[in-house]
Amino acid sequence: DPGSAEAFQNRGIAKDKLGRSKEAVSDFNRAIRIDPGNPEFYSDRAISKISLDRDLEAIEDCNRAIRLDPGSVEAYLNRGFAKSKLGRFEEAVEDFDRAISLDPASAGAYHNRGFAEMGLGQLEQAEDDFGRAISVDPGLVVAYRGRGMIRSTLRRFEEAEDDFERAIELSPDFAPDYFNRARARIGLARVEEGLEDIDRAISLDPEFALAYHLRGSLKQVLGLKKEAEDDLAEAARLDAMFGEG
Repeated sequence: DPGSAEAFQNRGIAKDKLGRSKEAVSDFNRAIRIDPGNPEFYSDRAISKISLDRDLEAIEDCNRAIRLDPGSVEAYLNRGFAKSKLGRFEEAVEDFDRAISLDPASAGAYHNRGFAEMGLGQLEQAEDDFGRAISVDPGLVVAYRGRGMIRSTLRRFEEAEDDFERAIELSPDFAPDYFNRARARIGLARVEEGLEDIDRAISLDPEFALAYHLRGSLKQVLGLKKEAEDDLAEAARLDAMFGEG
């Protein structure tokens, strides 16, 4: 039935996956008008609102979903993610705790809790949670990225390099992974390999200002004055351009 609530829900989910989140919200609104007692519609709408940075509205949608279905793992996950975006990390951890209690095999709950714990400065707990997420889903690239960032912060560069290596295997066209692997390799005094990674990051994202900053700084140390000046000038140009935006 093209006019059913489920039809609007399915179309909304498809639009959200295509990045048409505003249109998706309209479809979920129509689904809710037809069947206001279905918790999935509120949880789905919350995902689209999070994409639109309407995080407070998303939290309210999750609250409605939870009132209708206190066992909704998805609603706790979405609410926790929205709270993390708002910097409400302690509340976010509570939501992810609840999601894990409902579904101990939820890789998303562990990795999202890890990022919230990072926000609280709880690096050991976060590293453990990223590890749990990877144990549940070895293909969860964001968990390798999170754990790699922690290990770099803790100056455990070999382990960090391994994590970013795995992230690159899973998603070879994501420029920040090469940048972060470069930082780990530089920490291991493997500067030439680090420069190769920075070059790759810039080839994937020519507007990656931090990569130009790092490459320029390294070239200064290596005595490549003109190349360093060019990179640092480009970094400054990009910083100014995006600062104005």
